[in-house]
Amino acid sequence: SHLELDSHADTSCIGANCRIIAYTDKVCSVTPYHPKYKALQNVPIVQAGTAYEDRETGKTYILILNQSLYMGDALASTLLNLNQVRANNIVIDDVPRQFGGTHSIFIPRFNLRIPLQIKGVISCLPVRRPTIEEIEQCEWIELTSSEEWDPKSLRLEEQEQPYLEDQYPINPKDRMMYPVVTS
Repeated sequence: SHLELDSHADTSCIGANCRIIAYTDKVCSVTPYHPKYKALQNVPIVQAGTAYEDRETGKTYILILNQSLYMGDALASTLLNLNQVRANNIVIDDVPRQFGGTHSIFIPRFNLRIPLQIKGVISCLPVRRPTIEEIEQCEWIELTSSEEWDPKSLRLEEQEQPYLEDQYPINPKDRMMYPVVTS
């Protein structure tokens, strides 16, 4: 199973490959991507963990997703909102290596770089549902903050504004373009 990067989800969504650690006292309505589909009501906001095994060290980490939507076991993979993770001071480079990126999640606090994979066209990380013993004994890495996440907040949009007003210009020499080769 996978933890999939999802730039369109406005909040991370917990799938069957996670174990619920705690429920918050909050629920929400989840509106699907298409207006013909009905919104899901009373979706719990939870703290959950998924197990990631570092291939280099063999160490198992519990990746914690706070302030995430619990969709029940019907959702096989967990969907990770990139900006919710970035707001927790974790670096996500979702650019595949073939296009010049590191294609990884970097956790500065642990000096840990977790390589991503591609499944079809989706960037993802192989994970699995942890055991209770792993939840209790393995080291936790919080991918998302326990602070309340409000996807309707204008905070990120407002913080981005100075970067759009030439206070922080992009140097074209810093950008690299790579051709896409198709068969």
